[in-house]
Amino acid sequence: MTPNFSTSSSRAFIVVFCLTFLAVTAAGAQDLDTGVGGCPTTSGNNVCLTTYQGGVSRRGFNPNETALTQSAIIATTGSTFQKQRSVSVNGAIYGQPLVLPNVVVGGTTHTDVAYVATEQDLVYAIDAVTGTTVWPAVNLLKSGYTYLNATNDLRGCQNILPGPGDVGVTGTPVIDISGNTGANNTITSGTLYVVAKMRTPLTGAATAYAQWLYAIDITTGNIKASTQIGGTFNGITFDTAPMGYSNNQNQRGALLAVPVSGQNPQIVITWAAHCDNTNFPHSGWVMGYQLNSTQNALSPTGIWLSVPSSSGLQGGIWQGGSGPAADSSGPSFSSRETVMPISTSAFRRTTIQPLALGRHATTVTPLSRWYCPAAHL
Repeated sequence: MTPNFSTSSSRAFIVVFCLTFLAVTAAGAQDLDTGVGGCPTTSGNNVCLTTYQGGVSRRGFNPNETALTQSAIIATTGSTFQKQRSVSVNGAIYGQPLVLPNVVVGGTTHTDVAYVATEQDLVYAIDAVTGTTVWPAVNLLKSGYTYLNATNDLRGCQNILPGPGDVGVTGTPVIDISGNTGANNTITSGTLYVVAKMRTPLTGAATAYAQWLYAIDITTGNIKASTQIGGTFNGITFDTAPMGYSNNQNQRGALLAVPVSGQNPQIVITWAAHCDNTNFPHSGWVMGYQLNSTQNALSPTGIWLSVPSSSGLQGGIWQGGSGPAADSSGPSFSSRETVMPISTSAFRRTTIQPLALGRHATTVTPLSRWYCPAAHL
């Protein structure tokens, strides 16, 4: 599935290439690296794309694929790999669409459902066979808030296209279906987690910026819980002021759901900036949140900052659309870009530093290790 952006309006289109819906979903069982608890096991429709690149390792690889073959892709007759339909949505799409098979909504089983979040703070659930939404689009904007605009809010930084550069949801959401017990290889329950950016009307110094984490029921579109993101690390606060972190930080990385035995997963969130320059005194924030057992409240579980100083200069966690990964022992890994001024001129030195954050029980623990390659830029 590939988003097709319109340059003349604020609407985008979901363009679907498939043999059935997505050829990649017509595969054999997922390997253990990308296996998803609660996913149907029916042969031919049993791959659940719940996170960026399919699994918490971010490999993006399914070694058991049977339908997406070279011969199927280049075929000129029969069920060929080609565009099937386009679905119009409001706002550009930067996060990867997520796909679940055999989702039951209102008593109807939908063969494949694509979940899409846009830069106008909207979440859609689209039936891949009919091209229609299975529930009304979820508006993530709080009362009195709107999504950001590059011209008005971001000092002309327009690296979110098409213009004028609306900014709402950039990072790929994550879906948890580990508790699904649907009969006959169906999905009857699950939660989609997504971060939305917004602001109050532009009224000078009174304008406030905010970022919210939402937990959404995948079968109804109902919001189970939401919380305004914030916190303090080493005396630095993720604040809502016009030049504060809620404004300057862009939640670019894909969300990560780290399994926690007997509980809802811990959701790990990372941040970078909008544009990589001195107009955005950003840093690399990492935060963890968890949905409670009654699924009606989200609580913070940890916080960390890559540049724990008052200057807050650079150190964003960019990752090119990907997100932190996890291994079987729990730590999450990401690539931290640290931009350090080397003189009073505009020149900077850039390094890529892989790092690891530990995980203990249900909390994000401090940095456990890091290294910087000898051949860094």
